[in-house]
Amino acid sequence: MPTQARDDTAEISPGLQPGPAVSSFADVLAVVQRLQPSSPLMLDAILRCLGYVDRDLETAATASRSARSSVSGSSATMAAGQATPLRRREHDQTSQSASRKPVPSLFAMEGGSSEPPQWLYETVAFHAPEIFRPAYRQKIEPLLDPRRSRAILQMISSRRMRVGPLDIRDITRHAAQQKPLARLPRLPAETLRSGVQLLIDIGPSMEPFSQDTNALVIDVMSIVGAGAEIRYFRACPLRGVLDAETGLTVRYDPPPQGRPVLVATDLGIGGALGGLPRSRPAEWRMFGDTLRRRGSAVTVLVPYPQRRLPTWSPATLRVLGWDRSLSVRAVRHPSRGR
Repeated sequence: MPTQARDDTAEISPGLQPGPAVSSFADVLAVVQRLQPSSPLMLDAILRCLGYVDRDLETAATASRSARSSVSGSSATMAAGQATPLRRREHDQTSQSASRKPVPSLFAMEGGSSEPPQWLYETVAFHAPEIFRPAYRQKIEPLLDPRRSRAILQMISSRRMRVGPLDIRDITRHAAQQKPLARLPRLPAETLRSGVQLLIDIGPSMEPFSQDTNALVIDVMSIVGAGAEIRYFRACPLRGVLDAETGLTVRYDPPPQGRPVLVATDLGIGGALGGLPRSRPAEWRMFGDTLRRRGSAVTVLVPYPQRRLPTWSPATLRVLGWDRSLSVRAVRHPSRGR
């Protein structure tokens, strides 16, 4: 005589007991009903993905038959015998290789081969979630004031060219003199069309400011776009820059004629660290003279206050203190202070 179907959770609870932070029985039944496993082997894989592992083969078989009968509405009762609760798989943090082993088969195919399918050997066990803890308890504030950092970088990366509105005075003068215009004269204006070359010092003395240099690269690329040329160096660009593909040190090539150059470095203020000699003033003078002959304006951001900036900086380099006091006014007129 068929018995009355029981509640789903009551049907499966003798064979499946959740451990800490394991999926609920409602989730198990919902997944099984959705996927409709055709064999105990597939059901075993589903239970493992949800965090259940059996202690005994008979217990697992009993639990699988119970789950299938509950989902399909069958009136079959639980198999005889005391069921051993299943436990949550514990993540072995001491052995990383163990987590890469394929999930073994715990069920035999009924009426067929006991060889599990190939995909089961390629399945990787899930890792227990790891709690992420930041390296610092408090957020590190950026060197530049976020409210004006974009305006500052745009001012540094721009170049003054005759791309503004039409120069009506010049056009009128040519017309009065009855001279033809080869091209329409325009007023000078700041523009980013020349692009910018960004040089980032990645020497040991600049490691404390790596978060700010990374943010500087992102901000400059978002402002200038494809015209941003990024190069990395140690101590001074004249000693060589890193090749983007090989990572080897290659000769520094100046930018095209007139392209602005932005350098993020400490100019040797941080000292000689990691066996790397600090940059010398003569190197930076030569660097500034080389770019001045090509018509490139060079701006150097030094991650120290204004009072720490070197007094030997040549006139060919516009040296600015990279801190919260830097403003657009100081970038436009360095001699007028902050």
